Amino acid sequence: MGALIILGGCSNVDYKTGTGVANDSLANLRAANIAVKVFMEMPANAFEITTLTTDRCYRDWNDPAPTNGTLVTDLKINAFGLGYDGIMLLNIEKSSALMKNCWYLHTASAKAFRLSN
Repeated sequence: MGALIILGGCSNVDYKTGTGVANDSLANLRAANIAVKVFMEMPANAFEITTLTTDRCYRDWNDPAPTNGTLVTDLKINAFGLGYDGIMLLNIEKSSALMKNCWYLHTASAKAFRLSN
């Protein structure tokens, strides 16, 4: 009973794995990739600026490791869903994540923003 109580507090976050976007329709994926632009610098007409982060887990030798392109697509989908027009990449990194049930955790962050006309 004691072990049940102790282990009951443990959780396993279900990170996305591989390179697929199975949680979204192809129409939404296409719309996000067309609508949300990636900028190298923050545009002068940007407003409502916020930071977005996405994670991908690499834990199965059968599954392809997440690519930078997959992480950027995840950021674009998140930005599109929140009504943003563009993103400016901040960082993409790969870190050990054995305690998160992943061999590696790929993390990307970006500034998301709306553009005034």
